[in-house]
Order: sequence, then structure tokens, then C-alpha cells
Amino acid sequence: MKKEIIGFVNLAAIVAMASLMLFAAEAAADQRYALLVGVSSYPSLGETLQLNGPKNDVVLMRSLLQQKGFEAKNVRVLADGLPGAGEPTRAAIMNEFKALAGKATKGDFVFLFFAGHGSQQPAKNIGPQNPEPDGLDEMFLPRDIGKWSGASESVQNAIIDDEFGDAITAIRNRGAFVWAVFDTCHSGTITRGIVDEGVRYRDVKPVDLGIPDAAVDKAVKEAAAAFPRTRGAGGDAPMTAVFGAQANPGAGGFVAFYAAQSWERAPEERLPAGHPDRQSHGVFTFSLAQALAMNPSMTYRQAAQQILQRYRGRNQGQPTPLFEGPSLDQPVFGASGGAIVQQWRIEKEVSGALKIGAGALHQLAEGAVFAVVGSPAAPDKDVIGYVSTTKVEVLQSQVAPAEYSGKPKIAITAIPDDAYARLVNPNLSLVLRVALPPAVAKPGVHDGKAKAVLDELAKGKVEGIAVSWVPSREGGDIRLVVRNDKLWLLPSSAELIAEGPHKSLSIDLASNDPKQLREKLVDSLRAVAKVVNLLKLAAQSSAGPVAQKVEVGISVVRGGKPFTLNSNQVPTLQDRDQISIRIDNRHTQAVDVTILFIDSQYGITSIFPQSGESNRVVANGQLVPGKVEVNVDTVGRESLLVIASEAEPGAAPADFSFLQQARLAVTRGAGSAGTGDLQGIMENLGFAPERTRGVRVNKATLDKTAIRLYTWDTQTK
Repeated sequence: MKKEIIGFVNLAAIVAMASLMLFAAEAAADQRYALLVGVSSYPSLGETLQLNGPKNDVVLMRSLLQQKGFEAKNVRVLADGLPGAGEPTRAAIMNEFKALAGKATKGDFVFLFFAGHGSQQPAKNIGPQNPEPDGLDEMFLPRDIGKWSGASESVQNAIIDDEFGDAITAIRNRGAFVWAVFDTCHSGTITRGIVDEGVRYRDVKPVDLGIPDAAVDKAVKEAAAAFPRTRGAGGDAPMTAVFGAQANPGAGGFVAFYAAQSWERAPEERLPAGHPDRQSHGVFTFSLAQALAMNPSMTYRQAAQQILQRYRGRNQGQPTPLFEGPSLDQPVFGASGGAIVQQWRIEKEVSGALKIGAGALHQLAEGAVFAVVGSPAAPDKDVIGYVSTTKVEVLQSQVAPAEYSGKPKIAITAIPDDAYARLVNPNLSLVLRVALPPAVAKPGVHDGKAKAVLDELAKGKVEGIAVSWVPSREGGDIRLVVRNDKLWLLPSSAELIAEGPHKSLSIDLASNDPKQLREKLVDSLRAVAKVVNLLKLAAQSSAGPVAQKVEVGISVVRGGKPFTLNSNQVPTLQDRDQISIRIDNRHTQAVDVTILFIDSQYGITSIFPQSGESNRVVANGQLVPGKVEVNVDTVGRESLLVIASEAEPGAAPADFSFLQQARLAVTRGAGSAGTGDLQGIMENLGFAPERTRGVRVNKATLDKTAIRLYTWDTQTK
């Protein structure tokens, strides 16, 4: 008996040990690692090339990763200016890569984030083994970047794309999934219409690193001979070798996000725009953070779509973010799918104040409304009461009990300790932010005319339009500039193109008297407001339940050869390209479909339905409208907007073709002149005279709507 007892005890010990070993194995598996690199200060570069945003980007991404379940011990930070962070030198970065390749195993997840300057240097041995079609190696500049060495034909301490490719491949070959994000610039030029110290670009020109023009020209010519090509429909990757590196069979998945294509520059600005606590951030990083914060369950491709829609919602022209990798359709961070519920735990402070972990990053405004529920899994019908935001910070908000939907204010003591705030109404304001012109040292002859008109408009309400006039330094949806006897209407990036087919919009000051100038400006702002707010609505509504059930397929035929137009790309389209559209309604209810074309000059054209056409698509039905032909009447950034709204039983089909409007003339000289339902929201986009206060956008309404945005650049051949 004693022997049996001993045997039992030994067996129990073995079982316990095995359980511990199994637990340890499970604990060691499926780890989440992150390397966050931000370089703001460069001792070897001049003052104009110093950055403000990368360190803030790192802090923002670290906070988001913690919310996504990353353990602090697994998040390595290399950033100058941050307490406790390592120095972002070349050696430190390469050592972190080596460490990740040593500890990552099959099933692990690795997030790589780089914010700072990028540049280019002549590539060596251009050919099949080093496929650089433009002849240049893209590179990331660590804090200890040096200058060009003619002997080594390279920039001291630069990390080139080939090295990133090798390092990422080494991690993937261990079986880990890698997501790499680069918020850097590479090349390209842009004309700034406004000098704003809050806006900087994350690029360093080769000449700033001492690279001779002759060396760059030689490499470009060699590449042109080795890789004859024209720019393709899908854009150019800014770090060719990152994606091109070949991993072993069975390697982990891979996705790469880039802030700009190889010929573009990526900006940093003070964000969120107009917020009192705004800080310098990369526009790309902040847009990515918004997408991740607002949509807890999505794929990388859907995240890419969200970013592009946010860029369009910002009235942003260049740059064009790029997304690639074989795993774009995998869920972000490996999270499981399911319904998207935007809700946050209500934290009670000792003072009695209530807070939630959502703020301006989540596109909340003061007055946003939340339903209070007892647990994250509680059904919507079990609402205890409501709270609304009283102070909105970037990553959190203060809330207070509020009357809503017939329910009186709930007592704070009646809110359970584990209660959640479930978003009902973000209070998104469809008001156009117009940045006034900056002061100039030497005003032109007609500048006073523009100032007088703007002063008058800014003092009171503008008929038929909801406008918030802000100082130039705060930026806006549209930025005004007075230069060369013209009042320019620029996008949020302040890009000014004075001549050519991509010329910026302007109103001629010399040929318009004050009354004509006022009429043209108000008319122009109305057109801009309709487009900008329609794009804001698209960015807000893309993740609702209907959006998951309505599939949109768009293909382009050029010269008899088709290619797919994806919503996570910004391709180049040309005159006479043929666009075909297919809509599959996988929903259990019918949907009403409207398709609008938005040109580069704020024109809106209804593509579908045309007069007499029914735009209702039955449950599990399909819609194939007629083909659309691209023309070059307008060039630049243009979009196709597909709106699918859940059909109301017994109601006439919802048709939003009334939103169409004529495009603005590039230069206008003399002689030309709040409900929460979807219909009401769309009517408010046009700002009819009786609707000038903006509108609250109800989340329940947006959940019944799918708005898909497909963007491209129209160019002459």
C-alpha cells in the first residue's frame, strides 16, 4: 500500500511537472515583440533637418501596443529625447535585429516601427542580384549618420534597404510573423505654399549627405539600362529590398507599410489638428494609430484602406502611402475576427471623475455619447444609462452622466465598477476648417482686397456653409494663401503648384472686385466643404457591419489588359482607361447603392444610378453598372465613392446622386459666379442655407452604411 501511495505521489509529481512544462511552453510560445525606433535629432545635420515628431510617434505607438496586449518587457525602444530609451544608433538598431532573430520562434509576432529621416544613395552592382530599378538604395538614417565616403561608395552608418531585407528575413525564417512600418521619406519635391515650422518633411537629400551628383546620375543611368520600365499602375515600393528579400519555405508572414512611395516625401505635423494638446507626429503614424484605435478587428488590407481614406478625409494630396506583403489579408496583430464594438472601460477616480481610454485619436469630440453597460459582453438592450465626453484629450476623455434617448442622467454611484462605455454617437462635426492666409512681409497690390473680404467673412456666419476660421499655424481642411495677385485654395498639406496640368485652385484678385471675390470664395468653399465632409464621413463609416457584408470589385482595362483596382492602393490611371464595377450584396437585407466620382477640382459626378435606374440590390444579389471611362479633363488625385446603405422596408431607394456638383475652375477670373439619419447627414454635406450648424453622425446609422473609397492619380500619358 505504501508503495502504491509513493507511486501515486510520484505520478502526481510527474503530472504536475508535465503541466508546468506545458504551461511554460505555452507561455514561451506566441510571444509579441516590438522594436520602436524614432530619430528626431541628428548631430551631423543642420538645424532645418532636425525633426520634432519621431519621439512622439514612438510614445504613441508604445501606448497602442500596450492596449493591444504587448508586454512592456517585450517592447524595445530606441529614441532620442525619451527617458529610459536607448540611443537610436546604427549599432543599437542592428543589435536589436540580431536579438530578435535569436529569440523569435514559430508563431511569434514581431512589430518593427521606424520614424525619422530617409534618403537615397547610389546602389552597387545593379542587376538581377540587386534589383534597384531607379539605381538608388533607399536608406534609414540613424542618429549617428555620417557623410558619403568615396572609398566605400556609401554613407557612413546608414542602414540601407538590403540590410533591412536581410534582418527581416532572418526573423521570418525563425517562423515569426513580421509587420514593418516605415514613417520616413525617400526623395521627391514639393512646393510649400506656406512656411509653417510645425510642418517638416522626413527626408534628407543626397547632396546633404555629401553624395556627388555625378555618382547619383551614374547609378540612375546604369539602372535605366538594366531595368527599362515606366512607372506602373501599382506604385513603386520605397524599400525594394525589404519586400524583395527571399525567405525560406515555411517562413513567417510579412507585411510592410510605407509612409511614401519612392519619389515622395512624408510630412510631420502638429496633430490632432486644432486640439489644444496637439504634438508633432508623422501624418502616416497618426493615421495608422487612428485606424488601430478605432477598429480592434480588421485585416492589414483593411487598415491600409482606413489610412488612405483618412488621407483623403484630410484633403491630403501627396504623399501616397504604400502597403505590400503576402499577408495583407491576415488579421492585424493576429487578433481573431468578429463584430467591431467600440467600447472602453469606465475608470472611476478618487475625486469622483470618470474617464475612458479613448480620445481625439479615436475621432471623438466633446459631446460624444456612450451607452453605459455592465460588461463588455452585455447586449445593447441592457443599457444602464448614458455618459458624454466633457473633456477630450488625445488618448483619453473625461465623461459625465448625460440625458439621452429618453433616459435621465444616471447617478455615478449606480455605475458598476466594471462598467463599459459603448460608443453611440462620436459627435463628428461636419464643419469646414479654413486656415486664414499667413502674414507676408511685403503685401502685393491687391492683397488688401483679399484681407478685407476674409475679415468680413470671419466676423459672422457665411450663408449656406458651416465654417471654422482658424489661424494659419493651426492648419485646416483648406488653407488660404495670397500670392502673385491670387487667392490660392490649397489642401491641408499646403502644396502649391503654380503652373501646368496639376495647377492649384485660385481666384484672381486683379480681375475681381470685392463683391465678385466674396461670391467666388463662398461658392468655392461650399464645393470644397461638400467633398471634404463626404470624405470625412467615408473615413468614419468604413468599419460598420454592412461594410463587412457588401463586397465591391473594381477592375481597370488599359489597352485590352485588365488589372484590379484595390482600395489599399493609389495607382496611376490614364486617358481612356476603362473602369468596371461589381457589387455583391452578401447581406441578409437589401441595400441601396450610389456611386459618385470625385475629381481633383472638387467636382462630384453621379456614376450610378442614372435617370430611371433602380439602385436597390436585393439580399445576396449582384449589381454590375455600366463601364466608366477615364478622361483627362481633370488630372491629379481623384476618387470613386461607393455608398451602400441598408434599405428601409417599404421606403423608396436611397439615392445620393443629388450630391453631384460642377468642378471648380482652376483659376477663377471675372465673370463667373442636423439630423442623424443618413438622408439628413448627406443633405448636410451640401450645407443648404437652413442647415449651417454641422450635424451629429449617429453610429447606428453608420453601421447600416458601407462607404468605400477608391483613389487614383489621373495623369496625361
